[in-house]
Amino acid sequence: MGQFTLGLRSLLIKAAIFVLLAALLAWLLGGTLFPRAVTSDGPAVAWNGAKWHLRASLGGDQPGVLRWSLMRQRDSETAQAWPDDRPLDRFAEAAGPLATEGALYVAFRSRDATEWTLFTIRDAGFESTVLPDRLEVERQLNRVRNGLPLQAPDARP
Repeated sequence: MGQFTLGLRSLLIKAAIFVLLAALLAWLLGGTLFPRAVTSDGPAVAWNGAKWHLRASLGGDQPGVLRWSLMRQRDSETAQAWPDDRPLDRFAEAAGPLATEGALYVAFRSRDATEWTLFTIRDAGFESTVLPDRLEVERQLNRVRNGLPLQAPDARP
């Protein structure tokens, strides 16, 4: 073997030992070399043949950042983020879900906004309503819970 090959082999062995020792140290300290997000699922509601719940994810590829996702679980499948083509996981705060006979309601607030978006999910798709704050979101969800329709944001008493 040439000097270059021997040096490369020595470098690879040292790098492998370094990674192994770093992983062992991280494990001993109660962490991991590659951080995973810690998730927590909220209470589920049944609607349209599936169970729906909010999932909070903390950390992972963005340490210290809390992200919310709306999850749908059908029968014995694992829960999947909804919608599949555009997961709602870029939000800092969430409220809901609330299921009625014809719709599912869930609200989110984006990281860089003070306004909330209330999503009304139906079989045909979903609609969104922009609300000014968390109090208005809870007021609208309470209206739906009591059998009343959503009120236009500018129609507040």
